[in-house]
Amino acid sequence: MEDSTVSLYKCSVVEHEIMTELFEELDSDIIACDFKFTIFVAAAVSSDRGILLKPMPPMYINNDRTFNFDGLLEVIKVTPKFRDLHYYLKTEQFLQCSIDVIILLHWLLVLDSTPSIRYLNESDFEDFLSNTEGTIAPTNVFEICYDSESEIERTFQNRGEQYGFQFGFYGFDGPEQCFSVLCSGSLNPMNSNNNAASIYLTMNVIPCLNRSSYKPCWPQSICGTMLKCVAICQYISRPEYVQHLNDDNDVLIQLSEVVRPRYLIFFAANPARLPVASDTFFEDDSRAAADISQEIEDEPVPKISSNSGRRYMVFGFSAVTLAASLYVFKNNSLGLKDLLDYNIKDIFNRFSNIFDKFLTKIL
Repeated sequence: MEDSTVSLYKCSVVEHEIMTELFEELDSDIIACDFKFTIFVAAAVSSDRGILLKPMPPMYINNDRTFNFDGLLEVIKVTPKFRDLHYYLKTEQFLQCSIDVIILLHWLLVLDSTPSIRYLNESDFEDFLSNTEGTIAPTNVFEICYDSESEIERTFQNRGEQYGFQFGFYGFDGPEQCFSVLCSGSLNPMNSNNNAASIYLTMNVIPCLNRSSYKPCWPQSICGTMLKCVAICQYISRPEYVQHLNDDNDVLIQLSEVVRPRYLIFFAANPARLPVASDTFFEDDSRAAADISQEIEDEPVPKISSNSGRRYMVFGFSAVTLAASLYVFKNNSLGLKDLLDYNIKDIFNRFSNIFDKFLTKIL
């Protein structure tokens, strides 16, 4: 029997309705929508996509229950930037929108919306204020919002009230693992039938990043095209399943059911410039129209220093000293190129204070 979701999309009378619903979803939180599609694409192009791309879009499941990955990848290839798509839908330029793209995104962002995700901007961190130095700041932070009335979430909360909750960091090998983790609420997408598979968490984000590498994602993404991913997880401190290691800096958890990812944090090698809040993303429609199909350009941000006067001293350096410094960096003479990479400095400059306060509050 043909899947009801596929049948729905074959009826042309609902095309305007699904475009309207997709527009409303993009309009409410375009960055969160972009993020979800970005990790979906990462899973779709992964060599482990048969495991990681769950759930699979029903319109790409063949009659023999095999997956039409080639057809899916063709649609991904022609998916426009989300700010362009938002503009097309808002101005009802429907001929600019591939119906296959609309169907895929409507399924992913509207129909398959549990759990929901929320982009956290600066105002969302105001409740986590404190002054902590030395934490690496992410490019983007997303909150995973589970259905509070679901049996899984209620059971988790009830057990946590009995044994207590704690937080830790979980590092992904790459963003391709995030989609199935987001949809399942489990940190074991590769071992979905083994709840006893061990999970390692750390109390510091840096070891997670050291074990990860930047991996390519959707080229049109607002969030960046080369990403590292870390989850902030809440776990139940149930002694028979939780073991603290290395002076309590690491945690070994032997039952995945006592762990829930609560936030996904991303570190971009080439971050795009983001708006402060998604609901003001298209305040100026004429400006949005002029920006269609243009690449997002990064703007360099001055390096943050504990002594603000130091930034002004840079301008006093001689041309010879500057040239020598650039030569050392370009040729990695001191072995520090990765630490001084522009994109990492950009991440520190724009978000470090916000994320330091956020981590101190939840951990």
